[in-house]
Order: sequence, then structure tokens, then C-alpha cells
Amino acid sequence: MSESSSGELVITESVVTITRDDVEQEISRLFGSPSQSGLVIRVHGEDGTDETRSEAFRELLSSLEMYDFHGSAKEIHVAAPDVDTITAALTVLGTARLKRRVFETVLLTFGKHLVDPLGRILDTTPGGQLLANMASIRDNLTTWIGRLQLTHETQRKLTEDIRRLLSDQYLAELAEHEEKVQRPRVAELAKDILHLIGTSFDNAFRNWPSHARSIAESVARRMGTSMSLRESPLVIRERIIEGLEEFLWIETSMELTGAVQQLCRQSRYQGLTADAPPELERELYHRFAQACWDIIAENS
Repeated sequence: MSESSSGELVITESVVTITRDDVEQEISRLFGSPSQSGLVIRVHGEDGTDETRSEAFRELLSSLEMYDFHGSAKEIHVAAPDVDTITAALTVLGTARLKRRVFETVLLTFGKHLVDPLGRILDTTPGGQLLANMASIRDNLTTWIGRLQLTHETQRKLTEDIRRLLSDQYLAELAEHEEKVQRPRVAELAKDILHLIGTSFDNAFRNWPSHARSIAESVARRMGTSMSLRESPLVIRERIIEGLEEFLWIETSMELTGAVQQLCRQSRYQGLTADAPPELERELYHRFAQACWDIIAENS
């Protein structure tokens, strides 16, 4: 308020600028540290200018007043998100623009687990190094024979038999068969396993809107009707991750495990590895569900 030259009182409006720090401090007071809760809050002005952003911040702080802006209450409770809200969040996983990212995560998570053992076979002795390694093992074997303290006659006979059995020609034939026949089979098996993974999860995501609703109903039941405001970001995150993990485990694990085992038993792939395919552990589904949550949080 000020006085004009004519003596009239002129009331001027004081504009309070709300900074990002102001908002972050209040959010931290209400919800705890974002680094611990995983809370993400986005505030956008209509045209992205400082003025509209400041106005948006003021509206945010004003809306927080209903949750004890001044901090007098010991515990603040809010209504848990309803089924429709959770369904809307989950639905983003089935949108065309994000489906590619979802399936890249699927193949990286489950493909790495199932295909890596095959990859180690392919990476063991690349190129012509295989024959050299075989010959080196043969030569080492004959050297070790000399350490057995055998009579000269027995040592000579055993060494000659090994060199005759593991001749240069025989080792060359084995190396050629491994590189030209066996390893292409391993690479083909790896591709077929990735195809099975993609197909299995494609079936799960094909009717995603209805599945999202089913998961949301399960999540809502677990959360109840109200929760602590401070704990709500972490609770919502964990319950949604649990819901996704459980649904995808039930929907795909048995089918995918059986399909991979059956594939490896096919005659064209028998003898490639002495071990059975790795089991699909529940932890894999938990990691994938966490990655799905990250996608939801970034796009909701």
C-alpha cells in the first residue's frame, strides 16, 4: 500500500514467487525423501513460462493445505487410489508407443537368463583358435604322462596311443564340425528361445486392457481404502510391482518353462549342452515388474 501524489491511497498486490525449492521442501515434509520413496511429482504451466509455472506451484501448495500444510497433525491419511486410477496407470504398458520398450525389457531380462549359457559356448574359442586349443590340450596331456613315473616302455606306448587317437587330422575334423555344424545349431537354439520368450509374453500383453483391470482389482484389495500420506508412494509402488509380478508369473512361467524344455529336447538340438535349461526364478519376474513400474512412473 502506498500514497499517490494526490494524497489517495493506492493498494498494490504483492506477488509471491514460489520456487522449486519451496515445493520440494514441502513434498519432502509430507512424503519423506524422494530418493527413498520413489515419488515423482511433475508440475507444468500451461505455456511453460516462469509465470505459469509459478502459478502451478502455488496451486499445488494450495491443494496440499488439505493435508495439513502447517504440519500440526502427527499422521495424515489419504484415500488409496481406486481401481479405475490403478487401471489407467497399468494400461500404459499396452500402448503401442511403449510396447517395444516393454518387450526389449522382457528379452533382456529373460533372454539373458536362458540364453547366456549358450552364449558362453559360442564365445569360448572364436574362429580358428579352437583347433590350436585342442592341440595344446593334447600336448599338455602327453607332458603330464611324463610325471606319472612310469617305466619307459609304458610311457612310450601310452604317449603314442594318445597321439595316434588325437592326431592332427582328427582334431582338425572335430574343430571343423564344431565350428560349421554344432555352433550354428547353438545360435539357432538361442534365437528359438528368444522367440518363445517373445511369444509367451506377447500372449500375456495381447489383451492388456482387461488384464490391467484384473491386476488393478488385486492391487486395490491389497492396499485397502486408506493409507499414510507419507508412506503412500512406496506402498503404491510395491503393491503394483507385486500385482504385476504375480500376474505375469502365473500367466507365463509354466508355459514358457515347458516350451523351452521341449525345444531343447528336440532331436536337432540334442547334445548341445549337458545341462538342462536354467529354471525361471520368481526373482526374474520381480525384476521385470520393477522395470514395468519405471515405465509406468515415467508415462503416467
